[in-house]
Amino acid sequence: MDPVEREEHLENVLQAIDRKEYLRALSEADQWLTEDPADATGYSMRALVLIRLGRFRDALEDARRARQLEPHDPQVVMVFAMAAEAENRLSWAQEAWEEAVQLSHSAPAVLREFARFMVDHRGPKPALEAARRAVEADRSNSQAWSLLAAAQLRMHQFQEAEESLKRALALDPNNVQAQALMAQYLLLRGKQNEALAISKLLQDHEQARPIVEWIQGETKKRNLERILVERALDLEARRPDPGSWRWFSLMWWVLAYTGALAVALVLDVAGIGNWIFLLVLAFLGIHLVLWALLFRG
Repeated sequence: MDPVEREEHLENVLQAIDRKEYLRALSEADQWLTEDPADATGYSMRALVLIRLGRFRDALEDARRARQLEPHDPQVVMVFAMAAEAENRLSWAQEAWEEAVQLSHSAPAVLREFARFMVDHRGPKPALEAARRAVEADRSNSQAWSLLAAAQLRMHQFQEAEESLKRALALDPNNVQAQALMAQYLLLRGKQNEALAISKLLQDHEQARPIVEWIQGETKKRNLERILVERALDLEARRPDPGSWRWFSLMWWVLAYTGALAVALVLDVAGIGNWIFLLVLAFLGIHLVLWALLFRG
């Protein structure tokens, strides 16, 4: 294919992706590969489009073809890593990201993408190491600092995370990831109202949605726990003093016994039945009435 035509196809695909016209981008990539079925960049571009369309398996297949054609092109290897990640082939993705870092000679943009992958999918310590490499490669990049903050939060390094977030927001106050992470940090430090205020401002940002949803869910959980604790304390405050309850119960038992005895004697004097039998009946009757009154409601 003529280099000018190839560049035109590439520009058309990228423009369609930027405009989120993915079907048009796919059609352009199909035409590109029809004209040159051995172009690795064409397969990589189509893989990117297929990822946007949610066709992850097809994207991985195209990315694999591109990598076979150009195994030493860092951009091609990066697209393979993205497709493998989308298809949840995380071991393949990590291997490809590491190779892309090496092939690109640790380019800052590639290191940031590798750090993002590690923060999202790998353990806290490897993620922290990758994020530190991204920051060291470009200390003026806000995204790198926010990735470092995310890794530090996973390690419960709260003071360090706060400093990293301040650096990220100082470099770019509109960094949505840093804003969302700041809200997460505030909630973890017990500043619920401030965290909620920030999360409400970020509700319409797709990038911040996972953290916003976590903050909202965690806030509801904490509010419910607080209400349950307050109700338990209120019930405890209303509960009678055990000593007073025992004296109250003893008093009523004495009165019940005395009343039952008096009733039984009156009935016996009147010549109505056996007085012991009547005593038992009277005692039990008053006992039941008193306990019903004491535990009513």
